[in-house]
Amino acid sequence: MLGRIIIVAIGLCFLGAGAIFGKPVVEAASFGAASAQWPVAQGVVTRSSISLGRRNNVRLDLDYEFTVGDQTLQGERIRFGEMTTSRQRRAFARQWPVGDPVQVHYDPSNPQRAALVPGLSWVALLSGGLGALMFLGFGAVLAYYGLKPD
Repeated sequence: MLGRIIIVAIGLCFLGAGAIFGKPVVEAASFGAASAQWPVAQGVVTRSSISLGRRNNVRLDLDYEFTVGDQTLQGERIRFGEMTTSRQRRAFARQWPVGDPVQVHYDPSNPQRAALVPGLSWVALLSGGLGALMFLGFGAVLAYYGLKPD
């Protein structure tokens, strides 16, 4: 009996972890899909630099400023669910140097939620979604077998 309780508890922990890991994926997918229909504001790149991080990974620091109504806002998101390679980050830095104008897609209900590229990264959606599904699936199997009558 104690063994079943432990299996169910572990299964429920995995289900919870799947839900926690899945939430950002669902949010990124939702905002990414909606961003294609959002209004666009003109902005300007205020910082665009690359540096080497751990294990020589390229880090991109890209900031921009844009105005919605009488409110000046700052942003740093390129795309929702962002997952890029070092090559893509270098290309983004070349594409958007400091001072360059940019079109910023912003959420009309929360203009601080903005991105330069509408849509979402399918790589992020796929990898994050699969990770969350693995946790949910493993948790469901453990919970099922822990609760299954003999």
